[in-house]
Amino acid sequence: MGQDAWLGLLPGLLLVVGVILIYKGGSGWYIFRRSIYKEIYSNYVEYAMRKRSMARLSESYFLESRLGKHKIYYQLASARGEKVPQAYVVLILSSGIYLLDIKRQIGDIEANVRGDFKYETVIPGNKKEKPRIEIKMMKNPMDEVRYFQKKIFQKLHGEEVKAFPIVVFPDSSTLSWKEEQKEIPVIHRKEVYSTVKMLHENNPQVLSEEEIDRIYLAMASEVLEAERKEKSGLRKNEV
Repeated sequence: MGQDAWLGLLPGLLLVVGVILIYKGGSGWYIFRRSIYKEIYSNYVEYAMRKRSMARLSESYFLESRLGKHKIYYQLASARGEKVPQAYVVLILSSGIYLLDIKRQIGDIEANVRGDFKYETVIPGNKKEKPRIEIKMMKNPMDEVRYFQKKIFQKLHGEEVKAFPIVVFPDSSTLSWKEEQKEIPVIHRKEVYSTVKMLHENNPQVLSEEEIDRIYLAMASEVLEAERKEKSGLRKNEV
C-alpha cells in the first residue's frame, strides 16, 4: 500500500482510536470532572497518565507552570474520635505547605467558627415517596484540618513549616456563615487554585527545591516504598 493510501486512512484510524479512548475512559472522565483532581492537573489526559503511580501524582504540569517547584501528597486520615477516614491533599510549595480538607457534603451549609456545621441536603425519593429535605450536622472541618496539621508536623519530627489549612466543599454546595471572622478559608473546589495562588504570592518563599523534596519524602516515604515493592512483586509474577 502506497504512502498516499496510508495518509487517506489516517483520519479514520485516529477517529477509531479516539472512540476507543472515550469509551474506555468515559467513567474516569466523569469521576475526574467531579473531583479535586480537576483543580490540580492540566486536564484528564495528564491525570490518567499519572494516576497509577503515587510518585507521578506528586507533580502537575499545571501547578509547575504557574506556581513553580511543588509536590502533591494525598492522605486519608481519621479525625480524632472518628472512624470514617477523611480525604486530604497536601500541596508543598516554596511558600509553605497547603493542607486541603476535601469535603463531600452537598447541600446548603451553615458554617460556624466554633461548633459543628449544619447542612440541609435533599434526599431523593422513589415512586412512592417525594424527595425530602434532611438537616444534618457535621464536625467542624476547621477543627479537623487543625488536627491533621498536627499529625503532619509529627511526620516532620516537630519541624515547624509555614502551613495554610483550607477547607474545600463541592461546587454544588452553598456556604453561609453565622460570624464574619474566620481563621481558615472555607471555599468551593473551583476556588482552590485562586486561593492557593493568592496565599502563595502574598507570603515569603521559605522553602528551597531541596527542602520541598525532603518534606515530601518525610510524608510519603512509606507509601512510595510500598508502591515500589508492589510493582516489584508484579514484575516477578509476570516473569
